[in-house]
Amino acid sequence: MLLSGDLDAEWKRGKDSIQHILKGRYGRQKTNDQPTIENQDEARYDGVYRHELRAPHFIYLAWGLESVFTGPYKDDPLLAPENSRNPFDPLTAKISGGYGQRYADWVPADKFEWRLGARAQKRWGSQLNSDERGIQTGPEAFARYEGTPARYNKDLAYFVQYEGFSEFNDLQHITNLVTAGLTFQLSKYINLELALRAFYETRPKEDLEDKALSGYNQWSIKQDTMLGVVYNF
Repeated sequence: MLLSGDLDAEWKRGKDSIQHILKGRYGRQKTNDQPTIENQDEARYDGVYRHELRAPHFIYLAWGLESVFTGPYKDDPLLAPENSRNPFDPLTAKISGGYGQRYADWVPADKFEWRLGARAQKRWGSQLNSDERGIQTGPEAFARYEGTPARYNKDLAYFVQYEGFSEFNDLQHITNLVTAGLTFQLSKYINLELALRAFYETRPKEDLEDKALSGYNQWSIKQDTMLGVVYNF
């Protein structure tokens, strides 16, 4: 079972525009006679204000929140499901600003945007240590390409997006997130969707031990295929 919702709203007047993107995904999976497990959980909001200097150049101010719908158990996880879980735990808030460029119609009905700037972010969570609760500041990078080939009459849409962030006091510690998706509308209410999420984080300077299973310097990749009922409005 996978529930997915996306909202993209943009306001534009003259050289100024504001875009809001709200995304939610929650999925549970059952294999044979094994208990049902949670395998998708994402709650995210992103906003960006752009002021066009001279096309395609712009300066921007961006903000956002990232979390999950169901966090860790409040007490002993072995007591589940009697034990309750913390919603929206952990939560990350961020704000950034910088310079970017937007291009449209390199080929029919496509868009490309990249941004480079500085970000400040803070995390809250029941299982975070004191070092993880402070305000982090550093450079950020963003790039997104999306398209809808004209010959498919908007029945096919795809995108590829990259997000990167580091800290000024540890520029070798970089988080890299790549997401991609392809949606094909088979009929008025039936869609086929392919989704890819890949994450790579380099080792921070505080982690002096080279632990093979620490999760640093390793790609974490998740791919999903969904055939389902979709309502667009």
